Amino acid sequence: MADVRNQRIMEIDTSVTASASANDRKTSGLKRHARQRNDESLTRIRSAARTVFVNKGYIAVTMEELAREAGVTRQTLYRHFSSKYDLALDFMQASAADTLEVWRKLCDYDLADGQSVLVWVQSVIDHHVGREYERAYVELMSTEPAYRQILAEMITQIVCSLAGVAPIFSAATEHPDGLAAAKAHLFVATLIERSDFIAIGEEWFAREHLEAIMTDWLMLLTHPDR
Repeated sequence: MADVRNQRIMEIDTSVTASASANDRKTSGLKRHARQRNDESLTRIRSAARTVFVNKGYIAVTMEELAREAGVTRQTLYRHFSSKYDLALDFMQASAADTLEVWRKLCDYDLADGQSVLVWVQSVIDHHVGREYERAYVELMSTEPAYRQILAEMITQIVCSLAGVAPIFSAATEHPDGLAAAKAHLFVATLIERSDFIAIGEEWFAREHLEAIMTDWLMLLTHPDR
């Protein structure tokens, strides 16, 4: 009799364990499905952000428009991004790596050769002028003070990435409060700013003049005794 009772208890335990395991698998499956849907909605939102920001800039865009373009509800959009600025920031940060790479390519050029430096300067201007989201970038920078701080950090990152390419950038990295750092940051900031103005059709002078000025400036920074 005891053996029968023990057998029955074992059967119940096995059944309970199997049921719990099935529930765990079901719960895990639901969570996996929820994560997948979450990832899919985030992908759609980011794709929509690129489309809308490229076509309309930053100022005129609304969260409602972004949600509609992404095919998600406003609730879903706000679950991923609390504001238009946060979404724009996500979009710009995803594009920042390309900009940094263009600047880093300075190491591939001969800084003692003015023509070589000119070609690099032209490549930097080409990059900034050719960015399809340039309008959104300029509007974001002009209307969101917080983004200007991020741009300042980006400039510092560019300067640091060029350490070792030329003494001016190495000195700027080693002594961020020194004169060399100020010169390096000003050069980078000016080339970015003037390129942006060319991109939106508000340049102060002909592009070839900017190219010549920035080439001479970089040559002076890298070879001050010449």
